[in-house]
Amino acid sequence: MIIKALKKGWPYGVAVASFILSVVPESCFQITIFEKLSPDYNIIAIRLILCGILILGSWFICILALLLKPWVTIKGHNYKIIIQYGDILRKKKGKKVIGFDECFTTKVGPDTGDINANSLCGKYLQRHPITDTKMENLLNQSKLNPCRTPSKYKGKPCYKPGSMVLRDSYLLMAFTKLNEKGRSSMTYKDYLECLELMWTSIDDLYGQEDVYIPVLGAGTTKFEDWDPEPQDLVNVILNSYKLSRDKLKTNKIHIVCDRKSGIVLNKFDGA
Repeated sequence: MIIKALKKGWPYGVAVASFILSVVPESCFQITIFEKLSPDYNIIAIRLILCGILILGSWFICILALLLKPWVTIKGHNYKIIIQYGDILRKKKGKKVIGFDECFTTKVGPDTGDINANSLCGKYLQRHPITDTKMENLLNQSKLNPCRTPSKYKGKPCYKPGSMVLRDSYLLMAFTKLNEKGRSSMTYKDYLECLELMWTSIDDLYGQEDVYIPVLGAGTTKFEDWDPEPQDLVNVILNSYKLSRDKLKTNKIHIVCDRKSGIVLNKFDGA
């Protein structure tokens, strides 16, 4: 980040210094700050000091701007990813991915097997309620086939993680598997396979719009063989998209992060 700020700040500082030195009359620099130097050398010294201050100031401003900037852009062959802070539920444009469990549970509550009210899925369902019947109709209309093996939780029909259905501007996605107690659980391998199918599903449903996805797994998801930080999860999502064949060549993927999660945008490769 510092190197990037130095590269950006240098030309701005030089440009401002050059402008000031060319516009400000020489008489303004006729100040004696070094008694042992002649007036001409004092003018040169003052000009050099002014240039140094302006360049250092431009570096400081660039570093501050990079630290406070709410997004970074990562570009590659046929793709563009924007990692940004924000609330995905407040995005008015584009398609927004919301992760459900493998059974597309719609009940929000405190019991095991219910959707946690504080999770992204829980917040979505509280703002956009949907009954089990309507969800079932939505799944049938989308021709999304359930897995042959039912869920471990009460033998309910379940769907492969990464598969999606479209509801208005939201892409409702089967994400976490459920154990016998109805708790969300997945392995690192499950996570990678989910991402792989997710890109394919997005490619089928995005409708030529930008797609906003949350930091999947950063909420209440429990991993069996992995203990990732939110920063790690974003890195995995990034690398998965880079390797995927299903890229949005004319649209962008937005990864929406919670500013309180500790994710540092400028630490991602290519940012």
